[in-house]
Amino acid sequence: MREYAAIKPTVYVETSVVSYLTSLPSRDSLVFSRQEMTRQLLFEYSDSFEFIEEIKMKEKPEPPTDPVLEEIYRMKAEFNAQFNSMEELNAYLKEVNAQEKARGRKYIPAPPLPLTLKKE
Repeated sequence: MREYAAIKPTVYVETSVVSYLTSLPSRDSLVFSRQEMTRQLLFEYSDSFEFIEEIKMKEKPEPPTDPVLEEIYRMKAEFNAQFNSMEELNAYLKEVNAQEKARGRKYIPAPPLPLTLKKE
């Protein structure tokens, strides 16, 4: 026959509770009443619970990232590895643009902003 041991619930004890237990009786009536209530509760229920002093948090998983943002970071790292300055990158992009223009592809600028969005 198997015997099962009872598992006590675990309770986190906040530091102010411990301070009420360990400090001398206060002259302030509110603090004194809290000290007495804390002592009474802990002595009554100390056999029913397992007390811990600190909460151990599980490591939070990395938040999900945006795939578009990840691609931008990848491109940025690639450009940083390939070019030493913005001038080099700009010259390279102008060269690519000229090659694409020679192939018959044209650059179309973005449409103008609507009148309501334009800055005055």
